[in-house]
Amino acid sequence: MKLSLGYPEATEEMELLNRVEERHPIGQLRPLMLSEEFASLQKEAARVHVDDTVKSYIVQLVTSTRQHPDIALGASPRASIALMRAAQGRAFLSGRSFVIPDDVKQMVLPILAHRLMLTAEAAMAGKPSESIMETIAATTPIPVRRYAPAQ
Repeated sequence: MKLSLGYPEATEEMELLNRVEERHPIGQLRPLMLSEEFASLQKEAARVHVDDTVKSYIVQLVTSTRQHPDIALGASPRASIALMRAAQGRAFLSGRSFVIPDDVKQMVLPILAHRLMLTAEAAMAGKPSESIMETIAATTPIPVRRYAPAQ
């Protein structure tokens, strides 16, 4: 996953310099949870149900990267797995036991955009992979069916 935080404002960067002038903050870091707790949360998130219609949606999105005229090398099957796992994590953090298409759509850019190799023409034209991925996401039909596991 690739996330971009951008740059701090000048006043925030000055404050950062003031905080690290005499000591580095890494020495004050304390764990928020034990590694066993983290592994347990990962296992719980992996149990979040992904309906076949949502899996198909993921495959359509990833396949579209392989067929787009501005993309020389599209996302791999590992990207499909990463997108599904990220969607499961998003659903888990939202308190759901199942993934909805919006979970997938919200994770498309951070999971897929940096995995694409653009054609030379697209790169020279300054087309960002993020905008290409946004177009793919906007034009891929969103499935409309039940997403929760049958009770």
